[in-house]
Amino acid sequence: GGGLAAGGVMGYLYFRGLWWTLEHMQAQRHPYALLILSFFVRSVLVAAGFYLLLKIRWEMVALGVVGFMAIRYVLVRIWGVMPVGLRESREGEHGI
Repeated sequence: GGGLAAGGVMGYLYFRGLWWTLEHMQAQRHPYALLILSFFVRSVLVAAGFYLLLKIRWEMVALGVVGFMAIRYVLVRIWGVMPVGLRESREGEHGI
């Protein structure tokens, strides 16, 4: 249904935004400011999306959560848990 698809889209945008943020943190003068701003923007957008689903029916929210988490699962399988550039810098940091 529509709730499942909406949750999937929100999940993709949320986790793609997180991925982009992690990839670009090292190049920033204030990386934690980018991380906090990204978290705020992503959270507000997802909260607004779930609010709109709630205005339709509560069942849409339940389906939205399933879609959101399903996309998270798929993206972790595809992308891994950390961007390659960040993973490589952390390995060098620890002498691995």
